[in-house]
Amino acid sequence: MSDILIRSINLSKNYGKIKALKEASFSIKRGTITAFLGENGAGKTTTIKILLGFLKPDSGRVEINCLKLGYVPDRPLFSPGLKERRFWKLQPDFLELMGRGSTT
Repeated sequence: MSDILIRSINLSKNYGKIKALKEASFSIKRGTITAFLGENGAGKTTTIKILLGFLKPDSGRVEINCLKLGYVPDRPLFSPGLKERRFWKLQPDFLELMGRGSTT
């Protein structure tokens, strides 16, 4: 089993003429907690959305060698009446629907 859980290789994403992400490459090792820090517009949210499968990169690729990814958005969106505990229990099911993981 590899010590690398997530690997980004030359990820790029453009929104029209705006380059949101330019050839981002990094690795995240097993047993680490990782945070993205940077100025507004640096590509943090775009990178996370690509890792979670919400966006497709224009070029580059992502390798994910784990079943679960944790994500805390800057502005959590909860449906009315959805309790936080239930929200987190739904995450593995959502990732499986997106083709990004398995609940088994």
